[in-house]
Amino acid sequence: MRPGRSRVVLAAGAAVFSMTMSSCSAQHEAGTPTAVPPAAPPSLVSPSSVSPSSVPPSSVANAERPAMLPLAGVMPCELVTDAMRRRFAIDRPDQPSAPDPDAPVCVFISTTTGGYVVSTVRNNGIEALGRPVNATVGGFPAVDIRNPGDKIGHLSVDVADGQRLDIEVQRLGSDQADEEIYRDTAEFAEGVVAALRQRLGR
Repeated sequence: MRPGRSRVVLAAGAAVFSMTMSSCSAQHEAGTPTAVPPAAPPSLVSPSSVSPSSVPPSSVANAERPAMLPLAGVMPCELVTDAMRRRFAIDRPDQPSAPDPDAPVCVFISTTTGGYVVSTVRNNGIEALGRPVNATVGGFPAVDIRNPGDKIGHLSVDVADGQRLDIEVQRLGSDQADEEIYRDTAEFAEGVVAALRQRLGR
């Protein structure tokens, strides 16, 4: 996986999200009352397109994983619990895809709040993004990628040697403040990491 691969991997998730929301829109036009957020763009955040973050505190930059969480055999659709679905109002069927077998994707959709994307990247860690660690998620080093105004939050979490979780929250077309979107992204990512730890018993 090349640097910036996160954009390519999650683009497949965006495509599924877009098609699903188009279907929801069709139902709405046919007379079924449904609140539908705008569809996702064809490609998501590109690390190279985002302004560099400020230098993180040394405690974050030097964070070490509290455990090894290997992703072999872990599918992203398994990492969102029923409690998370209720919390984020996820009310559509999961949309799995695997354009890259080493980085399967699952899209979770709320017809009232937006889209959530999780990818279990098994052949490249966060170092492939070419960006410094500037956050932690559940104690794990992470890269927080932000492009203010695009209504997307993105976190890539270092969970094992050469492996990472890519997690994205989309609030496209909403009037939600950027900082609220980033807080939602952090909360969603914490839940994904906690579910992975529980699944692996670590």
